[in-house]
Amino acid sequence: MDHEVITTIFIVSLLFALGIARLAGERNRAHARFHNMGGGITGFQNGLAMSGVSLCAAAFLGIPALFLRAGYDGLLYLIGFLAGWPILAFLLAERLRNLGRFTLADVVASRLRRAAVRNAAALATLVVTLVFLAAQLAGVGQVIRLLFGLEYWMALLVTGAAMMFYVRKNGMVATAWIEIVNAVLLLLGALALALLTLWAFWAADDLPASDSAHLLAARDAFSIFPEDPLSPLSMLSLGLAFLFGLSGLPHVLMRLFTVQEAREARRAAAWAMLWNSGFYALCAIFSLGVLVFVPQAAVFHDAEGQLRAGENAASLYLAQLLGGDVFMGYAATAAFLAALGATAGLMRAGAAAVSHDLYAMNIRKGRLDAQSEFNVAQRASLALGVAAILLALLAEDLNLAVMVGLALSIAASSTFPMLILSIFWKNCTARGAAVGGHAGLCAAVLLIILSQPVWVEMLGHETAIFPYASPTLFSMSAAFFLIWLFSVTDKSAAAQTERQAFPAHQTRAETGLG
Repeated sequence: MDHEVITTIFIVSLLFALGIARLAGERNRAHARFHNMGGGITGFQNGLAMSGVSLCAAAFLGIPALFLRAGYDGLLYLIGFLAGWPILAFLLAERLRNLGRFTLADVVASRLRRAAVRNAAALATLVVTLVFLAAQLAGVGQVIRLLFGLEYWMALLVTGAAMMFYVRKNGMVATAWIEIVNAVLLLLGALALALLTLWAFWAADDLPASDSAHLLAARDAFSIFPEDPLSPLSMLSLGLAFLFGLSGLPHVLMRLFTVQEAREARRAAAWAMLWNSGFYALCAIFSLGVLVFVPQAAVFHDAEGQLRAGENAASLYLAQLLGGDVFMGYAATAAFLAALGATAGLMRAGAAAVSHDLYAMNIRKGRLDAQSEFNVAQRASLALGVAAILLALLAEDLNLAVMVGLALSIAASSTFPMLILSIFWKNCTARGAAVGGHAGLCAAVLLIILSQPVWVEMLGHETAIFPYASPTLFSMSAAFFLIWLFSVTDKSAAAQTERQAFPAHQTRAETGLG
């Protein structure tokens, strides 16, 4: 491994990509808005930007690592990350654009105009954002550790500080363009890596005996429904997180508010679904390459047989094995920008929840000028970044895709029930949404702490108290039930007003009047 070649390619490619984003941001500065860019972006551009947010470092690094750890079971995560896009594209995109201004809480509060429901949505947004952000920072920390030979904590601190500086110094337009550049680079990198993988399989008349044995062992390890009777329930719970969690991710939904019309929002979500489908199809190919070729490359392993930079670096090792040092430098740049694009969107979503939802709308009752709200958002993004770095320090050995799955579980259990019922159910009230949202959030977080990734892998206990892969089946069910219960039993005058507002609210969403 020629570190000088790899780091040179990485630095040059990174500066080129950041330069494009910076120039685009400067040219569009007159149209920039802190939260939503003033609607100054097309559906096609926003679709690429949404892909840049969702095709994060966890996708490029985490899914191949899952194949390396669990064989073909990694397909569950690969397919799962696509499952929620039809719901977002065809059911929610236009309605969200019509009802929302800046944040997810704006949508929920468009009919349920009480501070409690906005607080619940903002708190859930912060928790989801923190977990998702920690996954991105952990991934980029491992990339920098691999390239520059730093300790993990040092790489994490350096890259976390650099990302916070970039987000604070650049507007929403520059953020959108770094997400677009990231999507293009990542899609091209995935295509090249998939083609190299297919060539590696085709070029050899027969796989080496060791590769064949490893592939067969992985095939035999494929067991969605093993003899363990808990496993089917575990897979169902994980599937619900993938299916509904995407529609509750605040940084993805926030991108729908950056277009001028509801039609463009639907078009953006449809384009994002197309780009994501292509990426994950390619990801299936090079993840198989990771499964077959990386375990047999002794140069990447230490004396104990473990990958030197951890399992999350497996796709970068495959890039070097098949494409050399130059291609590895490119792949590392794509992974870094994937984390940067997702980090920028996440920090803005979290900052908006604090500055807009909690401070401007609730504490100041809407009486806050734009500059003051911007200042609060800047300080909030700094605090959120520091908290995410601390959480990422504890998550060094966790798989990135698993961490994102946990964030999806929290979103499916908190923001999604509040969002879907406030839009589609006439009898939903602010009291029900607030109680159910808080309950789903608390249940999801508690069960995640007691599960295998946190209780065993992070905290060092021998056995997980909560035995399932995801808490969604239980925590999301609790959220929906409590929203229903506290809504139908709410006989207050405010609840009657909220019910009466539903037809006009619904018509407004359907007709595109916003």
